[in-house]
Amino acid sequence: MTFKSIAAALLIGASPFAHATDLIPVGYTYPHPFDGGYADSTGQELTDGITFSQCWDGVSIITFATVAPLVGWQVNDPSITFDFGTPVNVGSVLIYFADSNGAAGVGMPSFVNISTPGGFNQTFPVIDPPGLGTTVPVLISGLNLSTDTVTVTANRNAGFSWTMLSEVSFATPVPEPSAYALGFGVVALGVMAVRRRR
Repeated sequence: MTFKSIAAALLIGASPFAHATDLIPVGYTYPHPFDGGYADSTGQELTDGITFSQCWDGVSIITFATVAPLVGWQVNDPSITFDFGTPVNVGSVLIYFADSNGAAGVGMPSFVNISTPGGFNQTFPVIDPPGLGTTVPVLISGLNLSTDTVTVTANRNAGFSWTMLSEVSFATPVPEPSAYALGFGVVALGVMAVRRRR
């Protein structure tokens, strides 16, 4: 095998531009009751790829039509189970929460819990960012879950009565940079060896 073919094989196996792949659930369920809540009107609002960006600034008039694209729970810890249909490898979860900063009683949760039927069950703290309220993305990364379902539970902040979500998305794990470094290190050694021979 020539040096060029070795380099090509390494680059194909570990591209420096490799990235996570989006995982699309086939559906989801939420067992908590919707007493006084905002139900999912389409059955796809949490996975339709549309992130809602209403500014909850305490000045805007918030109506039912305003929050219709959101799915919301009042005085509940929403627990949503996402079904992928077949086993997938989940590396990260990105959740968009509405944050009112005190307006309309809508706030960020204190914690998010991720669990799977295989026994994974971990709670992650959520930081409420300062500034005017809007829809805030919360990224939970570093996962490596082989599963066909993932349950996301938002543990409500006691200071707020509403927990509202816009979107939840999933992605595969990002390959470790060390694998790229090893591959390119071998390529660099090959380049040096070829130059020495010349």
